[in-house]
Amino acid sequence: MDLETKEWIDATLARIDRRTIFIDFTNHLLYEKSITGPEELELLKDVVRTGKPSIKNSTPYENKICFRKYFSQQNTTYYVVAVVYPEKIKIVTRMPKNGNA
Repeated sequence: MDLETKEWIDATLARIDRRTIFIDFTNHLLYEKSITGPEELELLKDVVRTGKPSIKNSTPYENKICFRKYFSQQNTTYYVVAVVYPEKIKIVTRMPKNGNA
């Protein structure tokens, strides 16, 4: 585990309230990643609000944090890359993986 990355993620997330902050989506995600519908967008919001930050997939470059969360009903783990701003979180892309990865 990269201690500097973990500290950077903790400090960044301490400045915002993930449960209530506005969540936006990039055009890349909405139009090029084959989103299945509004239900999947809500899943992605849930990943950002309650998912665990992935230290090895996050980078302080442009404040990009990767969140992950397993959904047992879909048997899918979602990895969501998001850019954190003081007033919002913008979801850049998502990578669904089958099973509890």
